[in-house]
Amino acid sequence: MTEDSRQQTDTAAATDAENREALLTGIGKRLRSAREEQGYGIEDVATALNLRKVYIQALEDGRWEDMPGEVYALGFLRQYATHLGLDMDADIQQLKSGEYRLTRPLTFPDPPIAPSKTWSVIAAVFFVVLFVLFNIFSPSDKLPQRVVSEQPSSPAVSPAPAVPEPEPEQPASKQQAVPQVAEQPVEPLPSLAITTELPPIHHYVFEAVGAPAWLQIFREPGEDREEAELIREVLLQPGERLALDDTAGTLLVTCGNAAALQIRVDGRIHAEAGSLGESGKVLRNYRLTATVNTSE
Repeated sequence: MTEDSRQQTDTAAATDAENREALLTGIGKRLRSAREEQGYGIEDVATALNLRKVYIQALEDGRWEDMPGEVYALGFLRQYATHLGLDMDADIQQLKSGEYRLTRPLTFPDPPIAPSKTWSVIAAVFFVVLFVLFNIFSPSDKLPQRVVSEQPSSPAVSPAPAVPEPEPEQPASKQQAVPQVAEQPVEPLPSLAITTELPPIHHYVFEAVGAPAWLQIFREPGEDREEAELIREVLLQPGERLALDDTAGTLLVTCGNAAALQIRVDGRIHAEAGSLGESGKVLRNYRLTATVNTSE
């Protein structure tokens, strides 16, 4: 690599770092402004989200180096924005993909040029001429006058109604016999009993054993939605549990610390702590399927 190429690479990296820092600072200002407008303190938010105050303060100051990791920081940001009612999906996607480089400024097209007064006058005169010609050459809508005779007219005599001639009778041999259909008794239809079988409700329990575990729980895509639906997002401290009742037979689970996660489904242990991965490993889109017990 030449000296010029190395300098260009260093300059681009420094620019990306500055743009990322500016993006994180802007996100933090939006979070702090929304929190203060809603009358929350940092301790109130930390208690409601079950997060440490240092993480809330780091998000508002844009100091992501104080976070335990990139995955945790993105999860905390999404959880904090949801709590305040802010839509930060676009910002989170930029942070995930690295598309936080500055773009060219927006440009707006010039306003349309208003028509000149001369053309307006010509159009008005043309419309008037068309209106006059239409009224001159259109057919008259007047009804013809009724002529009344001065002499008294004789009363009108209505003609006698015409008597239809009787049709000649056809020979008996040519007359078609109409078959007689015997009436059948109508039996009532049997009543139909409509039963609606409700889907079973499954009981899911997630527990953090020995270490914190950050969770995201989704419903799978289906006929009514094209993408997975996020239903819960929480950080479990050691010994804490999350109980979730849902009719979905399969859930997708993402965990920031797979070794600390223990899962129970319908009262049975589905996964022991340490069976889903090593400490610090991120478990993504783990399919958690509930087994329906048909023997009962």
